[in-house]
Amino acid sequence: MSDIGNTGLTLHMILLATAFPSLVAGLAMWRAWISRAHARFWAVLALVFALLPLVFIFGGTSPGGVGARYMAMLDNASFQYGWLAFALPMSIPLAISGLARGSAARWIDGLHVLALLALATLWKLGL
Repeated sequence: MSDIGNTGLTLHMILLATAFPSLVAGLAMWRAWISRAHARFWAVLALVFALLPLVFIFGGTSPGGVGARYMAMLDNASFQYGWLAFALPMSIPLAISGLARGSAARWIDGLHVLALLALATLWKLGL
């Protein structure tokens, strides 16, 4: 693989491992704050699933640490199943919270769909 390919893979993994969970966590937090009970449950679940990767990555990124093992597992899962293995556990509860009773702020769903489309586009382009 060329240097550009390696750089693209690195940028994709950084985006997948930090930016996307951060965005989903922010959207889920906002939805949990303004929605009612049923939608709030799913939003909090999405928030937990979105914060887990960030805690593992930034909580222990030393070689052999929890973060390094998590990145190795993420790399293996993304190689075997594609980027959906990482994005779906946090995206599905957020999508369900948008469909649940008591949901508010439909613009959150639009931003979530745009983020998924951007992630899919980067993955399809190989970046």
